[in-house]
Amino acid sequence: MSVSRRDVAAGLGALAAAVVALRASDAEADCPNIDKAIKALTAAQADLQNAKHDFDGHRAKALQDVNAALTSLGLCLGCKQCH
Repeated sequence: MSVSRRDVAAGLGALAAAVVALRASDAEADCPNIDKAIKALTAAQADLQNAKHDFDGHRAKALQDVNAALTSLGLCLGCKQCH
């Protein structure tokens, strides 16, 4: 059984979202704008993962960028300024 790039991206995205969600629940009150961004990006991530089209080849890159942004926002929430 082979694993496609889409499956790997989806798995990494799900992992990033889970990590971000855990951190967001701790820092939600201290960093409301970051929490809003996480929620918006998580919704966009789900839309991209479930899309029936590849948007002329841009879907995979967009999903990578969303995953990277979620990871970065999770790191922001881990900073002492959010606690």
